[in-house]
Amino acid sequence: MEICDRFWPYEKTAASQPQLDPASYVEQVRQIIVRRACVRVGFSAADEQLARSLHARGVPLAQVGRAIWLGCGRKYVALLNGRTPMLITSLSYFSSIVEEVAETDVSEGYWSHVQHKAEQLERRWVDGRGVPSSESDEMMETK
Repeated sequence: MEICDRFWPYEKTAASQPQLDPASYVEQVRQIIVRRACVRVGFSAADEQLARSLHARGVPLAQVGRAIWLGCGRKYVALLNGRTPMLITSLSYFSSIVEEVAETDVSEGYWSHVQHKAEQLERRWVDGRGVPSSESDEMMETK
């Protein structure tokens, strides 16, 4: 049972989320990003450093995941429209999107929709264009 704020005269403490250690956080970020077909990340030292920085700043994994879905959805649209042949090759591609997600005040349903739409676009791109091999340099992006 929870008493609504307007009826509770005292200050509430925020419900604490279990904190992951930095290594687990980095590994989970790596797992989220490498599953996407438009991403060719070897998870370099720079990627690991960025993930550790996100952890140190207290960025929730859910926010990182949302940023990856949003960024990948946008990338699939660009790939399907032939605007770019380049894939995502670095976690830094998502840096500004992580901040964008933090500033966006929308419902959980919206993020479910973003994920679903990105999955649809990914399947469409994979089925229509095929997934390039990781050795293909012509499809690599330098970011």
